[in-house]
Amino acid sequence: MPVERVWRWGSATVASIGLFCATAAWADWGAIAISDQTGRYGYSYNQQNQHAAESRALRKCGVPDCAIEVTVQNACGAVAGGGGYIGAAYADTRAEAEEDALDACGNSECDILAWNCS
Repeated sequence: MPVERVWRWGSATVASIGLFCATAAWADWGAIAISDQTGRYGYSYNQQNQHAAESRALRKCGVPDCAIEVTVQNACGAVAGGGGYIGAAYADTRAEAEEDALDACGNSECDILAWNCS
């Protein structure tokens, strides 16, 4: 059964390619991958670069249709799901990312499935 996917961008200034931090030469990366068909997800954190973060999240998701939904650098991401819905978001803090993911999920049965902060 396909899962309805809704995602929302949080308050952090992050694009799918990540947040670029001018003050740090190196920063931790994280990512969240979601399968539209199965609702499976995978996540990563504390990775050295965007490619490593996204590759790990895709491996953890573990099915062919997994796609990267959130990539963060020095920020937080969260995924919420329930009742056939799934949503992902990112923000500056864990609490904001979780709140935005629950809003993006759009169903009263949604709970936080995973979060990461890098």
